[in-house]
Amino acid sequence: MKTLVFGSCNLDYIYRVPHIVSPGETVGVDAVRVSPGGKGLNQAIALKKAGLDVYFAGKCGADGALLRSTAEQNGVDITFFGTADGPSGQAHIQVTRTGENAILLYRGANYEITRDMIDDTLSQFGAGDLLVLQNEVSELDYMIRAGYRRGMRVVLNPSPIDEKMRDIDYSRVWLVFINEVELAGLAAGRATDAFIADMRRLYPACRWVITLGEKGSLYFDRDSFFRQEAVPANAVDTTCAGDTFTGFFTAALCGGADIPTALLHGAAAASVTVSRVGAAGVIPTKAEAEAVLRKLTE
Repeated sequence: MKTLVFGSCNLDYIYRVPHIVSPGETVGVDAVRVSPGGKGLNQAIALKKAGLDVYFAGKCGADGALLRSTAEQNGVDITFFGTADGPSGQAHIQVTRTGENAILLYRGANYEITRDMIDDTLSQFGAGDLLVLQNEVSELDYMIRAGYRRGMRVVLNPSPIDEKMRDIDYSRVWLVFINEVELAGLAAGRATDAFIADMRRLYPACRWVITLGEKGSLYFDRDSFFRQEAVPANAVDTTCAGDTFTGFFTAALCGGADIPTALLHGAAAASVTVSRVGAAGVIPTKAEAEAVLRKLTE
């Protein structure tokens, strides 16, 4: 089985702030740093560190040397990583002293992905392979449909949430990851229980994971429901926690773990990530995540 992450990569400008800025307000910055990130790149690295064979497809600009080298240094295959005419995507991230964040996203090269590029890339993958996607790139719906036609197992993180995410045919998706904000966007006013009931009825073959921050996570499909408490951590930055969870949960599930075990793997890995400042560079190794798991059972 091969794993293709067809997604975004960004240069992350991370600002440490006393609180998230309000309209009309100027806030002094404690520190600033530039890091490699983007949900696609983050998830590719998490999946690789969790033990899968991972390829990354996407686009960066001529300013994207850091993005390419980060993927390579973490063992991600960049055969399908293209270069766009314009600049790379950018994320401007405010992180408070308690670890909360707010993000401004510039799409850049992530929105120069074409259908021809998608077709050429997917031709190298087949039935049973994973196709991991997020809503930070162009032609997302086409990617889902093309991957589904090839028999790939589509993993979708519909983030950032917008109106078009309600129109996705989730019957073509194998596994969905959403957080509380994305849940609210997809639920469109429905209570969580009503949303779950609707998804089970409309998309019985789809699996769903909802990450709830310090309240843990939950999983449901047509027939089952599981809840996992968050693993205790000294949180300083939550920027990449969801991407880490996605990678380690998916890898555990594909490795034969049952759902409760996969949820615990995701929670353990995320607990390491939130204790560090940054994005792609702070995702733990499989050994680090397993060390947390051992402590939980002692």
